This record gives sequence, structure tokens and C-alpha cells, in this order.
Amino acid sequence: MYILVFIMFLGTGEYKIGSNQIIYNDLGSCLIDQKILTKVLNDTKPTKDASAVTSCVQMLKKGISI
Repeated sequence: MYILVFIMFLGTGEYKIGSNQIIYNDLGSCLIDQKILTKVLNDTKPTKDASAVTSCVQMLKKGISI
């Protein structure tokens, strides 16, 4: 299982960390949404100095039940 996380650097020394709140069963589905989210974040950045980093991260089931 995978989650899509992002860090938005606002260009003012501030940042925001988040997720789109979806758990993906496979990496391919996560990567599709990653491309979409990256485009949206880049298209709507508040200043030209702002940037975003997105990543699909694998969740391991060690000791937790999902």
C-alpha cells in the first residue's frame, strides 16, 4: 500500500506538509495521482519562488492493521 505525500515550500521560509488522504493498493495508481497533484501545485503556487515536492511512499504493515 502507498500514500502520496507532499511538501510545499512557499518561498517565504514557510512550508506545509500534507497528503491527499488516499491509500493506494498499488504504486501505479499512486504515481498517476502524483503527476496530477504535482501539476496542480505548480500551476497554483503563490509566488514564483514557491515549489513543491511530491512522493509516493510505501506503507509497511509491520505491527499495524489497516
